[in-house]
Amino acid sequence: MEERARIDTPTIIRTTILLLALINTTLQLMGYKVLPLTPENVETFLTIVLNVAAALAAWWKDNDIRRSTIVKKKKAGLRK
Repeated sequence: MEERARIDTPTIIRTTILLLALINTTLQLMGYKVLPLTPENVETFLTIVLNVAAALAAWWKDNDIRRSTIVKKKKAGLRK
């Protein structure tokens, strides 16, 4: 019986942070104040920093999202 391939926890966390950052930016561009800060310059700066950090963290590492990639790496011994 073939073992079921699963996405690892760090990949899920990094991808979730990236999605939250993108949602935050979208809401801000639509005029909603997501962060409870009053000066708009600080809010914009924090949103940019959040997006850049999330994007770098999410995709800097080798994220194995597709099941075929996970199975191939497991067979090659590159993944636990």
